[in-house]
Amino acid sequence: MLTNTKNKSGREICWTGTLNGKTHVFIHYQLDTNLIIGEITYLNTKDKLPIRLLGTIEEDKNYRLLEFDKTGNITGIITGLPKEKNFNGSWFSPKSGKELSITMSLADTSIPSPDIQPVHNEIFGNYHY
Repeated sequence: MLTNTKNKSGREICWTGTLNGKTHVFIHYQLDTNLIIGEITYLNTKDKLPIRLLGTIEEDKNYRLLEFDKTGNITGIITGLPKEKNFNGSWFSPKSGKELSITMSLADTSIPSPDIQPVHNEIFGNYHY
C-alpha cells in the first residue's frame, strides 16, 4: 500500500519513472554506507509484485543495483548516477542482453518498511556468473 509519508530516518529513498519511456517502475531503497537494499516494482504488471534489489554506490558515486528473482538469479542490472531530483541510467538484462534507458524522478510517496541494518561481517559467500 502506498502512503504519503516522509521518511523519518532520512535513509529511505523512492523514485518513480519508466524504462524506455514505456514500462512504469517504482524503486524504493535504504542506504547503509555504500550498500543499497530495496525493491523495484513494475507497475504495468498484473500483480505489481516487488522484486528485491541489492546494490552498491561505486567510487564515482554511480549506483549499481542488482535485481534478483526468488531463486537468487540476477534478472536485471540498473546503473546510473542519481541527482537531487532525477535518476537517469540504464537497465540491462543478463539473460537477453537487452539494455533499456531508465528515467526516474524523486517520489514524494513511500512504502513503509523496517529499518535495515546489515551485519557487514556476515555478508560473504562465493559468487559465480
